Amino acid sequence: MIPLKDNVHSPTFPVVTVVLIALCTLMGIWQLTLSDSRASSLELSMAGVSERDAFTIEHGAVPFRLAHPGSKCGVTAEDIVCGKGALTTEEGSELIRVPDDLDNPAWWTTPFTSMFMHVDFLHFLVAMLGLLIFGRTVEATIGRAKFLLLYLLSGIAAIYLQVLWDPNATGPIIGAAGAVAGVIGFYAASYARARVVGLVVVPLFGTLVEIPAYAMIVAWWLLELVPGMGRLVTPDVADETITYLAHLAVFAIAAGVARLAVRETLPFERGESAPRPEPREAVHG
Repeated sequence: MIPLKDNVHSPTFPVVTVVLIALCTLMGIWQLTLSDSRASSLELSMAGVSERDAFTIEHGAVPFRLAHPGSKCGVTAEDIVCGKGALTTEEGSELIRVPDDLDNPAWWTTPFTSMFMHVDFLHFLVAMLGLLIFGRTVEATIGRAKFLLLYLLSGIAAIYLQVLWDPNATGPIIGAAGAVAGVIGFYAASYARARVVGLVVVPLFGTLVEIPAYAMIVAWWLLELVPGMGRLVTPDVADETITYLAHLAVFAIAAGVARLAVRETLPFERGESAPRPEPREAVHG
C-alpha cells in the first residue's frame, strides 16, 4: 500500500511541511553531489575520508562537541577523535597526531544541520513519508509557527537525549527521524481515531483503502528498525539502538504535550467530527 493522506480535513495548505520536505530533499541531493571516493586534502585522503564523509562529520551533531563546547574533531583511518587543543591518539605505545583538516563549524549549528541530513535512502523516505502524512494535519491544528517549533525542538531533544546517554561519543548524529517522531507523537495523541488513505496496486488494478492511523504509525516505527539501504555515509554514526530509544522518548514527550496543549482538533472528512479533548476542571488552591 502507498499511503497518500489521512482523513482529517485540513483547511490550509501545509506550507511548513512542504518546505521542510524540500529542505531535507535538497540536503540529500547535496550529499550525493559530494564525492565518496575523493578527499578534500592529502591527510584526509591518507585516512580514507572522502568529501562526503568529511561533510557528515563536520555538520553532523557529534555528542562530544555538544557536551564540550569549544572542542574540535579530527579523523584517522580507524576512528573519529575529538578534544580540545592538539588532537592525538594512541598507536601501540606511541601518541600520534590526528589530522585536523576537518572544518569545525560552531557547535550550536550542528543540531540544526544534522536533522536535515540522511544516513541512507530508506530512512530518508520513511521520515519524509511520516512528515507528509502526519505533518500536514499537525500544522493545520496548531499553526505554522508552533508546528515549526515542534519540529525543531523534537529534533534537538532527540539529539540531546543521546548526548546525555554518552557525552563522549564521537559518532555523528544525523537524520530527520527524531524531529518527525515528535510530529507523529503529537498526531497520535490528538487523532487517535483517524484513518490513513492509501493506494493498493495489483496488476491491472488499483483501489483506495483506509487503515487506522495507529497501524500506519506502528508500521513507521517498524520501518525505522529495518537496516538502512542505499547508504549515503560511511563513517560510524551514532549507536542505532540509543537513537531509536531517543526517538521513542521524543514521541512520548510530544504526545504528552499534545494532551495538555490541544483544546480543539480538526474534523474528519465526510462530516465525522474528531473527538475533542475533555475540558479540565479548574483546581482551586
